[in-house]
Amino acid sequence: MNYENYSIEALSRAHNRTGFSCGVVELDQYLQKDARRHNSSGFNQTKVLVETGEKAIIGFYSYAAASLARQLFPRDKQNSFPNYEIPCFRLTRFGIDKRYQKSGFGSYLLYCALKHAVELSSNIGSYAVLVDAKNEEVKSFYIKNGFYPLSGFLLYLPIKEIKAELD
Repeated sequence: MNYENYSIEALSRAHNRTGFSCGVVELDQYLQKDARRHNSSGFNQTKVLVETGEKAIIGFYSYAAASLARQLFPRDKQNSFPNYEIPCFRLTRFGIDKRYQKSGFGSYLLYCALKHAVELSSNIGSYAVLVDAKNEEVKSFYIKNGFYPLSGFLLYLPIKEIKAELD
């Protein structure tokens, strides 16, 4: 699919949040009620995927700064890590409207979110992108897209690997 008619934008009042439904009530409610407030409070930043010039939201993601105990990473990585929590970006929320699911928009939005993480990492030190998958289906989506399991539904993808894929 060609995505040149779509764009990633910072969530604003102009976007139609009430028309969005990804099928997960918590995500829908977050986008509709909390995301803008969390943006302005600095808790995270939410970006939306829209058709260029339109305000209907196809999908969204939110990022926040995070850190993770080095002991949670695989042993072979721990030796090269400093002896403190490892800085990361956490993909805190991610959703695609039901009308656009299973049509490639999820992978495209994840690509955009990971590209965004690489851009952020040039200014803020970060080892990886973390995500907390909500269930096995979501976990398999992230694994299919290159993430590594850490513990339960917690997964990570090193920024270096994302950069290599983008180059």
